[in-house]
Amino acid sequence: MKKVFIVIGLTILTQSCTVNDNDELNNSIIETWELISIENSSNPQSSSTLNIQEQLVLQNDSVFIKTRQTNSNSWDLKGTYNYMTVDKTKYLVFHYNTNNDIIGNCSNNKNEVFVFDSEGYITNTWFECGGPKLKYRKVE
Repeated sequence: MKKVFIVIGLTILTQSCTVNDNDELNNSIIETWELISIENSSNPQSSSTLNIQEQLVLQNDSVFIKTRQTNSNSWDLKGTYNYMTVDKTKYLVFHYNTNNDIIGNCSNNKNEVFVFDSEGYITNTWFECGGPKLKYRKVE
């Protein structure tokens, strides 16, 4: 329960930022994360059975692009990101420019929080309040 309050606190303390889309072309990608699994109580899926594809692209100017594709839809969301450390746990926080239904969080705002695990993966924190657990690996 303490982690839920930390995550909610992180999302409340952070605020949305705007990004100039023209600047995006001048910045290079520093890392990309791809969705490898989705877990929920009724239907855990691995990367070989996912019905969605998703990538998180981080640029060196603190801009991110989240791309999700399903069989029938595609989304490209943008915003800024930052890293935070709380009680020796490292978090990646996305601040979206606009609201969207694919933003997974516990507080219904334009922020999404991911936590780094000891194996080098990141997972969203939405599962701590009933959402699905999305796990990502860094693309080398």
